[in-house]
Amino acid sequence: YCYLADTLVAWRQTENAFAAYAKASQCNRPHTAVYMNRLGNSLIKTEMFTDAVKAFEAALAFDDSTPCRHHLDRARTAAGLPPLDAISR
Repeated sequence: YCYLADTLVAWRQTENAFAAYAKASQCNRPHTAVYMNRLGNSLIKTEMFTDAVKAFEAALAFDDSTPCRHHLDRARTAAGLPPLDAISR
């Protein structure tokens, strides 16, 4: 499912990519944060920054110790959103 989702991102079919990663998560629940982080990285590479923010936020919602905060901040900045630390102040 992960490879399928990566291909869907390349084809700019983000809704289907999220669905494929959701299916991967159902198959291996403990790795959900890893899958969402991977999806976020794929979305950044294709400059779909708003969708990348959603993926990184999903990773952190599942496991807030996931080491993707810096990717989330990078995606937020690229999407024209303030970094997380600017919001919490």
